[in-house]
Amino acid sequence: MGADGASNIIYTISYLSQPNLNHANPSVVEAFRQIARFWFDRGVDGFRMDAVHTVNADTAPYRDNLPKPNFKLGNLPQEQQPFFRQLHDSAQLNQPAIQSFIEAFRKVADEYEGDRFLMGELHGDNPVLASETFTAPGRLHATYNFNLLEWAGLDVAGLEQAISNAIEAFNGTGRLTFAFSNHDVPRSATRQMAPLGLGQEHQEALQLLLLRLETSLIGSTCVYQGEELALSDVQDIPLDQMQDPWGIEFAPVFLGRDTCRTPMVWRKSDNSWGGFSDAVSTWLPVAEPHLSRAGLDEAERPGSVYCQFAEFLTWRKAQPAMMRANNMTLVASGPKEIVFNRMSETQNLRCRFDFETLTASIAEI
Repeated sequence: MGADGASNIIYTISYLSQPNLNHANPSVVEAFRQIARFWFDRGVDGFRMDAVHTVNADTAPYRDNLPKPNFKLGNLPQEQQPFFRQLHDSAQLNQPAIQSFIEAFRKVADEYEGDRFLMGELHGDNPVLASETFTAPGRLHATYNFNLLEWAGLDVAGLEQAISNAIEAFNGTGRLTFAFSNHDVPRSATRQMAPLGLGQEHQEALQLLLLRLETSLIGSTCVYQGEELALSDVQDIPLDQMQDPWGIEFAPVFLGRDTCRTPMVWRKSDNSWGGFSDAVSTWLPVAEPHLSRAGLDEAERPGSVYCQFAEFLTWRKAQPAMMRANNMTLVASGPKEIVFNRMSETQNLRCRFDFETLTASIAEI
């Protein structure tokens, strides 16, 4: 409470059970600094900050978001809910005051010897500009945005454009993290099928191609659990077992985010939950098709996506152009290809990703 008896608490509108901390309060900032020290003292290398652009450190007078021009109603939550009818960066998200919290967190990371890494997930009306702001000197080491996480997937031209925009803003730096999947969008092995004109029989080959592509780009990569197993999106969860408020409200037109959040399976033979749990039931049901791609089983199966990707990462570690530099240039290519060069002082690589044959080739030039 303030001195005048008025409340100084700001609440988020997303979930009424989750009050939003007031990051304009120095005590809140210091509490997070102590949380960071707690984990750094125990040897963690860094933090992934979820939805870091939503941290609110504004002070009164508070402003309303401006309305989004040309908003069109549709069937999806993004085309209905009031939150999506606003220009969020006009007042609520990605506001300058957020950076005081980020800078305080970075100072703690810099107190420790060795490499520490602060990476933020963010979005915004201009995602590239938001990433540039959050990775300015003294702030986050890198961010990832949703440019490659389009809900309905991207065709080859769309993928190339997203990569091109990233290169234009971040070439020569390590300030960007790439991701094709996360806990907020359908799994890439399913999401990317239709835009690329592929069928389910191409699931493994497509997933391996996307993994090789994202780990060949500049900066760093976030691989979402299950990508290394080519897990499909789970689109048959019964309504009474859904947990995501979006899915519960909008199914069957929109299934929400539970489809990519089902339990990770480890051993098909362990139990009904694939070794994820020994409880009577799990928060979300285990997907039956996932059991045939259980993590430990796939790690032992020669030729699995997991093993092929592991081999690629081992090869990647020996490539100076990928490990010691963050320089790349796109090369003109066919409509079903993404081609670029990765360059360092001692090595140049031509990287070709063919979305017709679903193959990748990388060679020195």
